Amino acid sequence: MKSKLFLIVLAVLVCVFAAACTAFTADGLMLVAVQNPSSFEILGDFDIKVSSSKFIGAAGGVNFANITSDVTSNLLRDAIEREITRKGGTAAINVSIKYGPSFGQLFLNGLTMGIWAPSTISISGTIVK
Repeated sequence: MKSKLFLIVLAVLVCVFAAACTAFTADGLMLVAVQNPSSFEILGDFDIKVSSSKFIGAAGGVNFANITSDVTSNLLRDAIEREITRKGGTAAINVSIKYGPSFGQLFLNGLTMGIWAPSTISISGTIVK
């Protein structure tokens, strides 16, 4: 289960970095591999924000040689797993991930001349069992 969740999250993050954009959105993701999703028991929804710090790059975008590219992957996976555990579920469905910087984070990125590249990850979805 964890390895499949990790691969799905990793695939989403690869898309984020490959696109080299300042904002990214993915909707309708299902972070579990099952054959019959209608048999889920819905335990509740979640909506969380996680801050990410990268270095030598653009806020919400790529960084030099992807030195800190795995920071976002770990934050994303840990945040979703915490929500699943907190609600007593086994999976998350209808997951929406929005990745990008706020105005303040863009300002700080410019102020540090691209050394510090903060961004925010907004994650929402439904926890199921």
